[in-house]
Amino acid sequence: MEFGYYPDPRKDAPGGPTRASESLGKLRRRLEAVPAGEDPDVTVRALKAILCCNADDVVARLAQLTPGAYDSTAASILAAASTWAYSDIDTFARMVKQWICPARFVGAWLRNEALVLDPSVYMIQSDDSQVVILCFRGTTPTSLVDLLTDVSAKSDPFYTIGQIHGGFGRSVRALMAPIRQWLHLARGGKSINDTIAESHLDCCSEIGAEPIPDSPLKALYITGHSLGGAMAVIAAAHIFADESLRPYRSLLRGVYTFGQPMVSGKVFARYCDAAFGKMLFRHVYRWDAVPSLPPRTMGEYEHFGQEYEAADTGWQYRDSTITQSNIGSLRIALAGVAWVMDQLQGIREQPVVRDLALLLSRWVGNPPSLADHLPLNYVRTSQMARVGGEFGPR
Repeated sequence: MEFGYYPDPRKDAPGGPTRASESLGKLRRRLEAVPAGEDPDVTVRALKAILCCNADDVVARLAQLTPGAYDSTAASILAAASTWAYSDIDTFARMVKQWICPARFVGAWLRNEALVLDPSVYMIQSDDSQVVILCFRGTTPTSLVDLLTDVSAKSDPFYTIGQIHGGFGRSVRALMAPIRQWLHLARGGKSINDTIAESHLDCCSEIGAEPIPDSPLKALYITGHSLGGAMAVIAAAHIFADESLRPYRSLLRGVYTFGQPMVSGKVFARYCDAAFGKMLFRHVYRWDAVPSLPPRTMGEYEHFGQEYEAADTGWQYRDSTITQSNIGSLRIALAGVAWVMDQLQGIREQPVVRDLALLLSRWVGNPPSLADHLPLNYVRTSQMARVGGEFGPR
């Protein structure tokens, strides 16, 4: 079994002191070189640029959103976070800082092949401690354990409120101990990557639900793509099912998922829809095959919450909800063919191929696609389709 944690309490965070020294050096040189008569606002903007703290307005916006109010800025940031959650935490932090900076980052991951577990989660805390984002990594295409997690659909009980997908549920349970610790530190106004404060909160500690006067934490967001989206939904369900997590219910502003599969049957879905369905925003890009899974052959599943579809101008709400696929193997096979054909543009434009595609669409409807499931599609749609937007807001 492998277990990872960031920052590692046994050593300094990689690159931490070096990066801080570099920033201080740049600040010192800029201050020493301020031209005579320079507008103070120009100086302040230059210093902020060095510290990359160009996101004051973004953090304020996230902190002030009304629970249940969909926000395109939040969708853009959370789609980017969900996309970069597939990276190591240093890369994740470096890329997300282009939207939220300065910020603090922590992460935890666990791998146990015998238990078919390989989950990973990161948390972002804004420098003013007002906003926290919990981000789950999705299925890594090269990870057999992740793929087995996806198909481990035999249901497990979730508290007393129904049954959920066993693989998804176990992945979240494996990470709940560090998540509880981070949330407790954040609500207390402490740094989530303060290993000294964290050392007093071991995995067996009781995390109290008592009120914390003047807590700076104003908003909690949960997000993820694919498997990460399913885990985000189940993590939110923990908050509403576990009384020790009650203080975070009023702090939850939104659960933004991208290409998320179904996580449960009717009983669990009905409970969660009543509890936080108005704050669950599920995004579906074109004919992404994954949101219609698991197939009916693995049991009865259904979606809940609000569904948004890709449009020319970004995401738009739709009244209809994706239903469960009847035969998963056929749908995945068709989705795989669609992916291959999407890459072979020259062949795809041949008249014979176009005619065959038209006949197929008349037979099975809009063809499911694995290419449409790529996080790249979700992040670009969230950022109004600007090519290269996944690398930064500029």
